[in-house]
Amino acid sequence: MVVALLVLLLETIRDTQRSGDFIGYLNAGNLVINGQNIYSDYLNTWPPFFSVFSVPLALFDSLSPFMVRLFWLLGSWVALFVTMRMCVSLFLKQRLLLPFQKAIQKEDLPFTNPLVFVPFLLSIRFLMDNAGFLQINLYILLLTFGSVFLYHREKPVGAAMMLGFSIALKVFPIFVLLYFIYKGAYKLSAIAIGVVVLCCASTGLVFGIEEALAYHQVWVQNSVIPLPTTSQMNQSLMGAFARLLTDGATGIDYTINVADFEPSMVKKIYYGSVILLAIYPLYLFRKKLVSQPISLSQAMQWALLFCVLPILSPVAWKPYFVFLWIPLFMIYFLLHSNVSWRWPGGKSWAKGLYYASLPCLILSSELFTGTYFSDVLEVYNIITIGTLLLLSSLLLLYLSADKASLQKPIFSLQNYLP
Repeated sequence: MVVALLVLLLETIRDTQRSGDFIGYLNAGNLVINGQNIYSDYLNTWPPFFSVFSVPLALFDSLSPFMVRLFWLLGSWVALFVTMRMCVSLFLKQRLLLPFQKAIQKEDLPFTNPLVFVPFLLSIRFLMDNAGFLQINLYILLLTFGSVFLYHREKPVGAAMMLGFSIALKVFPIFVLLYFIYKGAYKLSAIAIGVVVLCCASTGLVFGIEEALAYHQVWVQNSVIPLPTTSQMNQSLMGAFARLLTDGATGIDYTINVADFEPSMVKKIYYGSVILLAIYPLYLFRKKLVSQPISLSQAMQWALLFCVLPILSPVAWKPYFVFLWIPLFMIYFLLHSNVSWRWPGGKSWAKGLYYASLPCLILSSELFTGTYFSDVLEVYNIITIGTLLLLSSLLLLYLSADKASLQKPIFSLQNYLP
């Protein structure tokens, strides 16, 4: 643990000197402050509300570029720990301790417990990518999982506010909202939609109604309607389809396309494929959402949802995959739990898929392969494939579990090393 935390500390110190994607946030905020066109900067691909959100960051940066980056990075690590703590509390009814903090009470779970620490190590590549680019994804993860946590704590208003705010900032958590709607959590969903509308409407107070509407139109035309970038850095499922079915530039002198379809055709193929693949899981998870107690079935559904979130976003840079901490945690729990298996062979196959996903997600890093070969692997959608393998492992574990175990509270099935 000491080595891992030391690496993150050194990375944090180094990243305070970087621009990363954070420079785009600052540019967006400064354009608002100066009354200029927020989309005159090509880096700004975010909704208009994100530019308004970035104003305090730009003001802080004008006082101390070093300090604003340091606070942003430290806040990201705090967001990660709080997310991990909520996960342990929600699923296990335990209290995750800070690193080096000693357990005193029975419900205390040390940070070095394999159940927490192993998924942490497995996701450290994406955590470092998020820090290296100074991205917002750990904050979005906190808001998104926080909405799940508060819902199961029977605080739907707080859950809706967190979810709505995250959607207004980055949009892709909208899949969590769609899940809530599908599962019958209508009060939370209505409030969350209201929060999104209020956040969008607040841009009218900053820019004026006419200009705010124009900015939203520009954002939709430039960032929503077009086919996303075919760059190898985009590891979304739509990006994978685009690299395979168009001759778009990948960012390196290497392509894998087998066709050169029009963007509209690629989108039709992509959406048609996603809908077909979603039919069975939607049928499988059709029962209405229940806030308490949280069963193994429901916990696994959340893990599956957080597994697909990055790849369902039209654009998914590597830092987006910090969301995989939730499914990595869940799979490790399942493989070391007291769950009864109606198909033990399914568990073995799921374990194989899990182990197969790890080289794709971890060993494809430039640290192990070198920059060029890592880029080539990303052209071949290596992280997307790793995520799909992880998703398949989770789904197979769900199908292999005994029905009685699926209905039990998840905390009653824990069997980890203390």
